[in-house]
Amino acid sequence: VSIITFVGLSTVLQQGTGKIKDIANLQEGMQTCFTRVHNTLTARLMGSLESRYLSKGFTGLTEECFGETVSVYESLDLESMAALDNLNKLASDVHWFHEKALNNVSGNTLTGENPENVIISLVSGRYEKLEILRDKVVDQLNKQKSSLAKRQAQFGQFFYIVMLLIPFLAVADWLVSRRSSTKIESRERAGREIIENDDATIDNIAPLVQSVLKETGHGNLSQAFDLARTRNTKAASVSAQMQIPTSTLSEQQIDELWEGSESLVTPNEVVSVESVLGSVIDHVSPQIFTNGINIDVDSETAFVEVDREALEQTFYQIIMSSINSYSKEESNKYLSISMRKLGGTLVVDFFDSGREYTSRFLKAAAGLGVDDSAGPEINLAIELSKELGGRITFENMNSEDGSRVIGRKAQLSMPMAKKSKKVTSIQKGTKREILERMKRS
Repeated sequence: VSIITFVGLSTVLQQGTGKIKDIANLQEGMQTCFTRVHNTLTARLMGSLESRYLSKGFTGLTEECFGETVSVYESLDLESMAALDNLNKLASDVHWFHEKALNNVSGNTLTGENPENVIISLVSGRYEKLEILRDKVVDQLNKQKSSLAKRQAQFGQFFYIVMLLIPFLAVADWLVSRRSSTKIESRERAGREIIENDDATIDNIAPLVQSVLKETGHGNLSQAFDLARTRNTKAASVSAQMQIPTSTLSEQQIDELWEGSESLVTPNEVVSVESVLGSVIDHVSPQIFTNGINIDVDSETAFVEVDREALEQTFYQIIMSSINSYSKEESNKYLSISMRKLGGTLVVDFFDSGREYTSRFLKAAAGLGVDDSAGPEINLAIELSKELGGRITFENMNSEDGSRVIGRKAQLSMPMAKKSKKVTSIQKGTKREILERMKRS
């Protein structure tokens, strides 16, 4: 930061100094041009008809000289348009001055078209007007130089302040970099110790992974990782207990193992999709209203047999993806959620006016590549939908004439819960005997 600030101020100061020098050079050039005009006037007043100052070639070069001053001024990109207007007027008036100065001159003799005293009077009058206009332009250029000089002084003061702060900014940058390096080294050291001790378990790695995810702004992924770890730990615990011979367990341990096996074998429950969707919308309503999003929900009574938490997370991630897809400048933000039944399948449509899906992402979502442009929320929702036994598809929605994209749609489909379940088998016996059979099967 300190280096960028230093370089930026140096560049501004150099540009300002360069413009001041350019204005001074322009003033000198304009004075040279005006000296040529004065030479033409002097030759005309003295009647030196043979003088080269009264030739078409000389006066033509003088007019080109003033035209060049106009071009130079335009290239400087200065603020004052009044000075440019006066320069243009000066160049035009010089042309008409020459027309008057060369009047009655044909070769080296007077033509006698107008009395000489009248011509001299007209030429002198036009020259006085040129002097007034020149002084006006010079004054305007001086004001611009003064304005630039004041700005240079202000930037100069700021430059020296930054020069004094650079050591402190450099130290601050170093401290931030050092802190980041220390954290990375600490995590790498912890990871190396886990590998060397052959102690690579989910519980040991989880804190390191979650801290990295949170510090890099992936809070949702951190929560998803923690959820997966909890499920994996619970399943692994029950599975490990199932390997212990039931003859060595106490009655209390048998009861605990029985409860654990029930949660492992039948983790799903019949849940109301309408209820789950309502709770998720309530949860994200602060973000919806803060971002000025108009939301419309068209739901109906439907039940699915899934893990309720997985369904909640799926809805949450899709809605958050919509919320994060809107641009700040967009005024008409809306999100429409609707449900419909197709046979034994429930379809939930999420239609929003956010940033359209890229063609690369749509190909990746169809299994034709890899792309993360839609954000981590969508990728997480896709994985969660698989746990629900469903799938998510994505598409951009076009206007009626197909000329532009007006929104995008994410469609979640999953099987609905059956009204009743058939009992496939009934086993008799004590908890110990049934658990023993389950272990053998």
